Amino acid sequence: MKRLGILGGTFDPIHYGHLRLAEEAIETLSLDEMLLIPSAKNPLKSASNMSSAQHRLQMVELAAHNHPKLTACRLEIERGGASYTVETLQTLRDLYPSHDFYFVAGADSLHSLPQWYQVETILELCYFVVATRPGYDITTTLQELPFDWQARIIPLEMTLMPISATDLRARIASNRSIRYFTLDCVIEYIRQNRLYSI
Repeated sequence: MKRLGILGGTFDPIHYGHLRLAEEAIETLSLDEMLLIPSAKNPLKSASNMSSAQHRLQMVELAAHNHPKLTACRLEIERGGASYTVETLQTLRDLYPSHDFYFVAGADSLHSLPQWYQVETILELCYFVVATRPGYDITTTLQELPFDWQARIIPLEMTLMPISATDLRARIASNRSIRYFTLDCVIEYIRQNRLYSI
């Protein structure tokens, strides 16, 4: 079975924190490919302040362009509406029937996992990879989850890169540089399309 990584998000904009997480997951889990999937609409976030789906997809495509194992995936954007993980995984199962799936999420998602829509189906469809920062112990949280869930959860300690898309948008709005927070091609796309400017 090939190993397919899945990293979703609003990517508004995509930055080095996202890309470093993808890279470390590829390396640590020996992934054959990593899909970067911009959400059409995050059911837990307001869409009023989000950039258009096409702008976010284009930035992800630029960021993934020269990486041999990164692929921008337009699945959720083409589907439209709220992006539920279980629906994405079910569609990917049809597209990649000979792959094991590794869904990568932040450590905070482990606390809310019991509230995820159809969580048991999610854990049947994929390994749930929890990205943690150095020294962050998820043992207690894991032990509070059902035993059969624990077998499907993989901790992944990643390099701490405290970069947030919210901060990047604020910097751009106040005319401050975001150089070295994301790729030059993404910065140029933001500039050309006047994204996040007031």
